[in-house]
This record gives sequence, C-alpha cells and structure tokens, in this order.
Amino acid sequence: MEVYIGYVCLITVVFLSIYSFVTRKEKIKDLTKLILSIAVTIFVFKVFKSDSRLLHLELFFIVFLSFHYFISRISYFRTHLFSLLSIIISSLFLLMAGEKPFYFQNISIVFYFSWLVFLPFIGALMWYLSDITAGFVSQFVGFESSKSIDQVMFLFFFGFTAMIASFFGGFFGFFLIGIGLISSSFYRKDKVSNIALAFLMLSVLFVFMHQFSIENIGLIKAKNIMGLCLGISGVWFLHILYKSRSNPVVYTIIGYLFYLICLSVVILIATQKNEFGGIDAYLCFLLGTAIGLVSFNDFLLSSLVFSSSLLIGFTLLPFTIDADFKLKKNQTEKLLSSKNLGLEKIIGNYEIDKETSELFFELGEKGTKTKGTITNFYGQVNIKKELSSSTFEVFIPVSKLSTNNDARDEELMSEDWLNSNKYPKMVYTSKELVQTKDGYELKGKFNMLGVSQNIPVFIKLSSIDKNSSSIGPILSGKSSINRMNHGMEQDGEGDVVDFVFKIQLKPITDSPQGK
Repeated sequence: MEVYIGYVCLITVVFLSIYSFVTRKEKIKDLTKLILSIAVTIFVFKVFKSDSRLLHLELFFIVFLSFHYFISRISYFRTHLFSLLSIIISSLFLLMAGEKPFYFQNISIVFYFSWLVFLPFIGALMWYLSDITAGFVSQFVGFESSKSIDQVMFLFFFGFTAMIASFFGGFFGFFLIGIGLISSSFYRKDKVSNIALAFLMLSVLFVFMHQFSIENIGLIKAKNIMGLCLGISGVWFLHILYKSRSNPVVYTIIGYLFYLICLSVVILIATQKNEFGGIDAYLCFLLGTAIGLVSFNDFLLSSLVFSSSLLIGFTLLPFTIDADFKLKKNQTEKLLSSKNLGLEKIIGNYEIDKETSELFFELGEKGTKTKGTITNFYGQVNIKKELSSSTFEVFIPVSKLSTNNDARDEELMSEDWLNSNKYPKMVYTSKELVQTKDGYELKGKFNMLGVSQNIPVFIKLSSIDKNSSSIGPILSGKSSINRMNHGMEQDGEGDVVDFVFKIQLKPITDSPQGK
C-alpha cells in the first residue's frame, strides 16, 4: 500500500511541476519538493529488513519534512539561523530510536550515540559553507558574477559531503543528508534545493541497486559512460532551453519530451542489445542527473526531472526482466534446494521428457545479466545398481536456445557465436557418478562448437511421481561453463555461463532394469 502512495506522490509531483513551469507560479515549488521527498522516504524504507520499528522511523522523517515545510511558511521563522537550529534540534529526536540497529544488507544503522544523528544538520550546513567559501574567493579574485564560483563550490561540497554520508551511513547517509538539505531549502531560495534533490537521487539509486541485486556499477563500461553523460547533458540541455529568449516554455517542453524518450531508450534497448543499455546504464543516468542538478543550482525543472526519471525507472525496468523466466527459474531452484531423495530409489532406464524438462542460463554481472532458456533437449539416463557407473547422455539443440528476444537470438545463431548451421547440437555425456553431501556429482564432458571440456554437474533426485505410469522422477541440478574454453571471443557480456535445470524422466518400459 505504501509503495502505491509513493507512485501517487511521484505522479502528483510531475503534474504540479508542469503546472508551476507553465504558469510560472513558483509558490508551489516547495510543495512539490515536500511531496517528492515523502515519495523518496517511502521507497528508501522498502529496502530495510523487516523491523516493527521501521514504520515509526519512516513516519518520523515524513513528519520531519512536513514540520519544516509548514514552519518555514511563517515569515517570522524564515531565517538562516532558525533553520539550522530547528534542524539540529529535530534531528536529535532520532536518539529515541534506541540502541538496537536497523539492518540493510551488511550495513548496520544505529542512531544512538552516532554521527548519523547529525547528518541532516551537516546537510543543512553544507550550502552555507558553499556560500561563505564562494564569497571569500570572489572577494579576492574579483569575478564579474559569483554564479560560476557558486556552482563550483556546490559541486565541491557535494562530493565532500557525499564521502561523509557514505562513510557514516552508506546509502542511508545520502538519504539523511538529502533530508537535511531539503528541510533547510524550505527556509531559503528555491535554487539551492537542487543539491538536496541530488542527494535524494543518490539514495534512490541504491534502492534500485537493491531491487535488482546489483552490488556495484562499473563506470568504465561504455554503456555506463553513455548513461552518465546523457544524465548530465539532459539537465544541461533543458537548462539552456529554459534560458532561451524566444518561446522558452515551448522549447523546454519539447526538450523535456526528448529527455523522456532518451531515458526510456536507455532502459528498453537492453531487451535488444544488453551491452548498449539496461539497468546499470539507467543508474548511471540517475548519477549523471544528480551531478547535473548540482552543477546548475538554478535549474528550475529539478523536481520534474527527478520525479519523471523515477517513474520511468519503476515502470519500465521490470520489463527488462522476463517475469515468466523468473517464476520458472525460481521453481527449479526450489527443487534444487529440496532434500535429495536418493538415486537408489529409481534404478532403471529413462528417457528425458523434452516437453517438460527445462534449463535456465545466465551470464554477465548482476543487474545486466543476459538470461535465457533451453527447451526440447533430450537424451537417456541409466541409473544402475552400482550408482557410480550410471550413465547420462543429453543432446541440446542449439536452435531451442532463447533469450526472449528475436533479434538477439538470431545473432546468437550466427557464425560469430553458436554457429548453429555447423554445430546444431551441444552434447553432455557422463559415465561416472560421485556421491556428495547434498546429492551427486556427474563427471562428464560437454561438447560445444566442436570443443569438448570436462564439466562437473551437480544433480539430485528432487521428486518421485508414484501416481503416474508414464511420467517418472524429477532430477534437478546446476553447473557452469566458461564459454571462452569453447572458442568464443570476449565481448563484455561475461565469460562464465551459470545454469540450473529440471529434468523430467520417463521410464523406458521395454528395457531391462539397470545392471
């Protein structure tokens, strides 16, 4: 329910931001920042491990933001000194969370006697330091305009404060800094709030990383550099359009639509060619947008760009991951985690039922994996009384490999990849079975592209269908291969292919029992 509220908040911000931009009514800009910050708070708290205290802490930050928003509407309290004092005093209420930590992955969040309590205040103090430093430098150097030096100082302190935030609280440190900055911005001119939104954007970036199991982002990859540059140039481009002398509203709206198209393409292009886009390219787009917001601290479309980029991400990213693939793969992994029933219970000859057996493979880094299935593979399995001499022979038609994308699959069948015309089948054979703690290990050879390699495969008996005379036991298993060992060239997709499988066995009724 809370997540739906977050979506409603983002959609509300989009419409309010467009209305404010078109009508030039700037009084509601602080309101859009408040609603946007509440949405970020909701999404950030979804990544924590379940804890009964989380709802109270989440409500605290929503009240924290709302309190400063409404107090800042009173002109008597709209002073720099009051904003700093009120933020540090209200931050101290975090001590009421107690000594017990909150957990996010391997990060422990503790407010009691911790620097985390002061991060909102450090955030609020940050742009006062930027102002003072910029003024000090301008006094001695003598710039015609202080605008450029203001931008430089904002970017410098953005990086410095981000380091402090990450050191004391990881991704949650970015959130705390952003909360303090947003709260302080309610007491000041709107232009300095962009740096606050940049910190909140960094905290949401980690939300996406958690959602799609991404541990880190490689900035040296071409597609990620592309995403970073598009994020920065997108803000820069819209900023220039808004400053145009003729029809700034019309040109900016056209530029904004172009920005949305670019962002959507960065995400969806992964369904056609993974190395050109995808989840991590989108995350770099967010990072670039955050840098752009800091670099142009008088950019007036920050709330619109922020809310739009999150809506597109939450809406389109799930489509880059095939839901049916995830469901079936999870079912196979569940079989794989079940208790091994023992192959001695199914001694005999079997053929693989190619209609129901499935194999799922992945390669690449987390969040940018190429995923696919292989169906209609077939073969024979002979489970002998002497288990160690049991035999397996599996034939895998290359044409039955699918990554759920016709264009990519067609390329995979070409001579540069699987060369399906010359090598129409992959073959795995094993004549040795070794019992392990949790199941069995097959010692066998895997032949792909005419090259054979010794590949161990873990298997276990996961199910015995005693109610069917035609469909027999189910074997589950897993293994991996290094495709480079079979003559493929490196291309940035990853070398190691991991796979899990489910094999449905059909008894060969006219054959003798295994000997």
